[in-house]
Order: sequence, then structure tokens, then C-alpha cells
Amino acid sequence: MKNIKRSKRSSRTTTNLLNTDVSANQHKMRKVSNKQKESRKNRQNRFSTIQYKYVQFLREANHRSEGTICKVETALQKWVEYNPSYSVKDDKVDHDLIVDFKNELRSGKGKGLSKSYKRDILIQLKQFFEWLSQQNGYKSKIVKTDILYFKPSKEDNTIRRHRRSKGYPTIEQVRCIIKSIPSNGVLNLRDCAFISLLFCTGMRITSAVSLTLEMFDKSNQCFYQDPGIGAKTKYSKCIVTPIFMFDQEMLDIILKWYGYLNSIGFGHKDPLFPKAEVKQEGIVFVHSEQLTRESISTSQMSKIVKQRCKKAIDCEFSPHKFRHACTYYAMEKATTALDIKAISQSLGHESIELVLNTYGTLSEKELIETINSLGRGNDAK
Repeated sequence: MKNIKRSKRSSRTTTNLLNTDVSANQHKMRKVSNKQKESRKNRQNRFSTIQYKYVQFLREANHRSEGTICKVETALQKWVEYNPSYSVKDDKVDHDLIVDFKNELRSGKGKGLSKSYKRDILIQLKQFFEWLSQQNGYKSKIVKTDILYFKPSKEDNTIRRHRRSKGYPTIEQVRCIIKSIPSNGVLNLRDCAFISLLFCTGMRITSAVSLTLEMFDKSNQCFYQDPGIGAKTKYSKCIVTPIFMFDQEMLDIILKWYGYLNSIGFGHKDPLFPKAEVKQEGIVFVHSEQLTRESISTSQMSKIVKQRCKKAIDCEFSPHKFRHACTYYAMEKATTALDIKAISQSLGHESIELVLNTYGTLSEKELIETINSLGRGNDAK
């Protein structure tokens, strides 16, 4: 009996010791896990801090647009997702790490992303690490020749430059969209004028919604996109934009809208495309026919344009597609180098190369019809 009691006591002691060891090990593991979490959090905080500085540099020193900054933040986020243990302060960026990231981007992390988008990610990361390599405390961590490994391949660059055109509205489609909008109502007239302006000037939507009445010269039928008086142009360029005479009815709509705003007391500083006042009908809020003295937002106007297109021609053309359409029609009428320079300048391009490279080539339809006609011509002979 004494032996049995001793055996039970010994067994209990052993169990307690084991439980104590397990508990101690679990405690140590929790401690290690917490330290790892803290370490990871510190790394993320350090990366967030340097990312914030870089974004400030882009915004204030390089004057990059918010759209570009969003692309940069997305690229940096992809880098962090692939390298969760990477410390921007302690770890070196070598070519092996970059090559691994590129391979992962092409396969796992890049699923669902277009080749063009992956190319943009690599370019943004290359520019970031080039900037980082010049900052105090980071020069020794980054070898400048290793940064070159972020450079996209020639194949990626070719795909980015020569993407297949997704189409743009023809002049017949634009006329159909405008005719589908009822002639009564202030908002209908505003939307008609906005679509006409997009097509007849090729203006970017951000610039178009920021226009005020003083930016329109009625006698010369020309818009002065001047950032000094509120125009929101790309890189804050001052752009003189005459109206292309593609369609007299569209020009008349723009002039009619401008005259209407003057008739209801809108002044030079008031927006050319104001947003509507919101009123409550029952439990919902709807836009009234009353106009405010505030410009309509880019997102709201973009949504309206797409809805108008969808309803009229069952195709959602974005506002930027009207810029492409305007340029193509203008290039069709151009006969001299002076004509092309005027088109380029009106669009706000610093060089005619962009117009020539993007719009100076034949469309897919023109290319096919031209080649097919060559064959028929030989048969006819």
C-alpha cells in the first residue's frame, strides 16, 4: 500500500512538472510571438514613415498628381506583401531579392493583374529605391546597380506602348447620345453641353469640371485653361483650347448653355458646370433643377457621361474616350506639320510626338480596309 501511495505521489509530481514545463514553454512561445509581432510592427512603422516622406516628396517637390501617388502606394504595398519581414532600415536590397519579387509578381502575387499594371509596379519601385538610395542612413543599404533589376523587360514595355485600342465614340454616336437626352430641363442641357465640350475640345474631365465662365472667350470660341484662376490641368499647365468645328449643333449647345448661365445671374467666377441642389422626396434625396455655385465633381460627371452613353448606344464610354475621339477626328483633317502642332498644343501636350505615336497611326479598321483594298486592286487589274 505504501508503495502504491508513493507511486501515485510520484506520478502526480511528474505530471505537475510536465505541466509546469509545458506552461513555461507556452509562455516563452507567447513571448517570442509577441516580440515577433512587435518587431514586424516596428518594421511596418518604419516603412510607413519613409513611405510618407516619399509621398510628400512626390507631391510637393515633383508635383505628381494624386492618381500617380495612388499607383506608388499600391506598388509599395505589393512590395510589403511579398516581403513582410523586410526592414527598410536594417535589410539590404540586393538583386536576388528583386528577382524573386519579379518572379512572384509574374506568378503568385500578380494573379489578376495585367502585364501593363505589373510593369507600372516595377517602375514605381525602381523610382522609390532610387530616391531612397540618396537619403541619409540608407545609402549603404542599397547598391545602385541592383536597382536596375527592377527595370521591366522589353516585352513588357512593348505591350505597354502598343495596347490594343478599346475604341472611342464616333461622331454619329456622339450625335445619337446628345439627341437621346430630353431637350427640357436644366440638367439635361448641362449634360448635353458637357458631352459636346468633351468631344469638340478633347479636354480632360478634371479640367472640364473646373472651368469657370471667365475661362471661355465667346468671341474666339476658345477656352483658357489657366491654373492661376482655378483650372485643374495636368502639371498645372496653362492651355489655350479652341473649339474644333466638328459639328455646328454641338457648338450651338455649348453657346446656349453659356448664355443660359449668364441669364440666371452666374458671374465670371462661377462654374461652367455646376452641380444641382439636392432635395428630399419622401425618404430619398434627389437632384433638383436648381443649380448651386459649386462645380460638379469629377466622379459624378464621369458617372453621368457613362449613364448617358449606356442609355443611348448601349456602350459605356468614359469621358477620356471623347478626348481620343476628338484627337482622331482632328488628325484626320490635319494636312501640315503646323496643323499637327496646333492639335498637340490645344490638347496640352509638350511635344507632337505623343500625338503622332498615339493618334498618327492607322486605326485597326483603317488598317484592315486599306490592306484588303490593295488585294482587290490587284485582282481588278
